[in-house]
Amino acid sequence: MPQRRQRAGSGDRNASAEPGRRHAGGRGGTHVGPAAMIARNAGWVLIGLACFGCSAKPPATTAAVMPAAAPAVESPSTFAPAAPQDVAAAAEMAGLYRDICLTAFPDLAAMTRALNAHAATPLTAKEVAAYLHADPGQGWQLHSDIARYVVTVEAPPFHTCGVRRMTRSGFPTAKPYVAALRAFAATRSLALGATLPLPRTGADGSNTLIYGTPLLAPGGQGQSETSMYITTNYHGRLNPKVWPETVGGVGVEVRMAHTLAGAAR
Repeated sequence: MPQRRQRAGSGDRNASAEPGRRHAGGRGGTHVGPAAMIARNAGWVLIGLACFGCSAKPPATTAAVMPAAAPAVESPSTFAPAAPQDVAAAAEMAGLYRDICLTAFPDLAAMTRALNAHAATPLTAKEVAAYLHADPGQGWQLHSDIARYVVTVEAPPFHTCGVRRMTRSGFPTAKPYVAALRAFAATRSLALGATLPLPRTGADGSNTLIYGTPLLAPGGQGQSETSMYITTNYHGRLNPKVWPETVGGVGVEVRMAHTLAGAAR
């Protein structure tokens, strides 16, 4: 999305230093990695990013862990007080993620129906490149009474569907996302693995937190897919004239992404 520039990808497998532009003609953000390496280790998931242009070294694997049932946003102390509409916004975004990237993806016909149901419009090739950079894929934008969203689908081998939006200061709860993920896993007889949050610091001082949850095949053996909840805090550095949705907050982009097994190999 921003100045509009950002990507979590390679579209949604990696985190960038800046949000992507909202309109065509925007430059892509700083590329923070051509690929994500998602590996399971003793029941925990570590998402390691090959990092280019990062100002910080990769965090130690001894970082505090949290269960998959409760991915969190950044510390509430860094945010302005949550407004009631922020809770509704969290539920709306989780619903879009459920409909488009969990239930429909990767079936193109099902995705088309889901996107049409939300009156989504295609992004231009230039706009898609602002999010996915050199990686092939497609993108759409859609508007609700609450926010503007961007949906991207990165083509294999890193087959990923992501939904993102800019927020004032993030969401006060991740429960709608967790509920959507649990329901999806149940319909597919998949088990949710546990989650290890990965923090990253961008060259511009932005902070990204990535929570990757493995979806395990029946019996808990073998990682089939991964769902990610990603927040990037811009600490008030975004231009409010370009990003009016950040007024009154620090500017936090929230992304939810679903990656198929090929991306974890």
